[in-house]
Amino acid sequence: QMDGTFIRQKCLANPLARQILDKLLPMPVNLIYCHEDTVYARHHDLSRHQERRSHHLPMPADMGDITPLKIGASGTEEAIHAAYQLISCQFGQTVHVAKSSPHFLEITDASATKSAAIAFLAQQLNIQREAIIAFGDSMNDLDMLSYAGTGVAMGNAINELKAIATYVAESNDNDGVAKMLHRLLSHEEDLP
Repeated sequence: QMDGTFIRQKCLANPLARQILDKLLPMPVNLIYCHEDTVYARHHDLSRHQERRSHHLPMPADMGDITPLKIGASGTEEAIHAAYQLISCQFGQTVHVAKSSPHFLEITDASATKSAAIAFLAQQLNIQREAIIAFGDSMNDLDMLSYAGTGVAMGNAINELKAIATYVAESNDNDGVAKMLHRLLSHEEDLP
């Protein structure tokens, strides 16, 4: 839909979200709990985040029946790595855990991935997987680039993404998406 309505969404089950929060709350990370159009936040280190995100609501001690679309954590590289390891080991089959940067972790329902979203849309629009071109730059794009018929890593992408990509485009700052689409669609590059 082009009117902004959700076509499909998958929230984390509330009991699972509570268990994840229980594991993350003692850690030295800042947390966000995204529910529909509301973002709740709990800052571990308030001195660094004073009023920086005024549109975030303070996270209540008990989230009640609120089911999040995503739980996010930010912090030092070491803290995010520890949170990633903990959540992956304890909840790995029931959630999708991805680092969108060395300092930010995203936790969603296991079926709420970028590749699942593309597959769903492709089915709805009758588009073959081979005809899909996806662009990415972070670890949270890995499943999407792996799924797409043509995966393009941006020039500023992490090396792990560049290693699995079909092509590497110029950076975001240098109009890499537009330039690569022009090359692919004008057949300057052969699609696999």
